[in-house]
Amino acid sequence: MKRIIFLLVACVSVVFFYAQEAVFTYNANREIVVKPKYLDSLLYIKHDNITPYILREKTDVVVQGITYSVKCFRYKGWENESGEFQEIHINNGNQTIYSIKYCEGWDVFPQDYQSSITTYPFHGEIKLNKETTLLLFRASSVMSNLPFLTVIALKDGKAMMVFNKPGKIKGAKKEGDTTTLTLWTRSAEYSGDKKKGEDVYNTVILKNGM
Repeated sequence: MKRIIFLLVACVSVVFFYAQEAVFTYNANREIVVKPKYLDSLLYIKHDNITPYILREKTDVVVQGITYSVKCFRYKGWENESGEFQEIHINNGNQTIYSIKYCEGWDVFPQDYQSSITTYPFHGEIKLNKETTLLLFRASSVMSNLPFLTVIALKDGKAMMVFNKPGKIKGAKKEGDTTTLTLWTRSAEYSGDKKKGEDVYNTVILKNGM
């Protein structure tokens, strides 16, 4: 079993480290700057007759006095398809400020870590610092592949995806202002009965430095 340490630290310049490199930072205006290489694409194929969408969950998240509405929608007629919902919409007031689609969908969020992550049926929530909150979504598993962990940041009335990589949460622990997540990010391969390689587990550390 291999372990790699990731680090998310809320400070003036850097908030999220992945294998010693910042995944996203704050610029001089305190705006989030993302890196495309940490945003794997999600499959979307246009389908007909999938509206009206079915609202599966609506949650209000307040960050620095701004209320964001997080809505998870399932496509009409997709009850037997993968995923509990296929679209995420985030509103600031009556305006949709961010939306994302994924044909394979996202599943229920694990409820085993409620002492460390604020959990709802379909997403997790971590307050990174006083001005930034992270929303975590677990995508559906496709074949034997690990599901994506999709992370969306809420800040200053805006929302954006900052991380989307394969990773299944296998543990979470909160001590003071630090939350540590254990992610299973790669599965061992097999050739017949012979094991090739190792499972890889990554440690993600979220620390409020503000």
